[in-house]
Amino acid sequence: MQWQSWSDFWHMGGNAWFVWGSYGLTLALLLLELLQLRRAGRSARQRLLRWHRATSEEASRATERRTGSLRSHGNLS
Repeated sequence: MQWQSWSDFWHMGGNAWFVWGSYGLTLALLLLELLQLRRAGRSARQRLLRWHRATSEEASRATERRTGSLRSHGNLS
């Protein structure tokens, strides 16, 4: 399609509401998707950090229990 002026371009042959509305809706949905991905990424990072802290604390306590029992039996100085 060829346009004679910018006004004709923006009018889109009488279909401007459909064309520009479709572009607007697509842009809005893409932005929403990006926001949801960002939120999901933050949530996943927070869950991983909580899991890492919990497992490293459990490992520390287990190590302390083992070394504590070895010290009480005189096997560790």
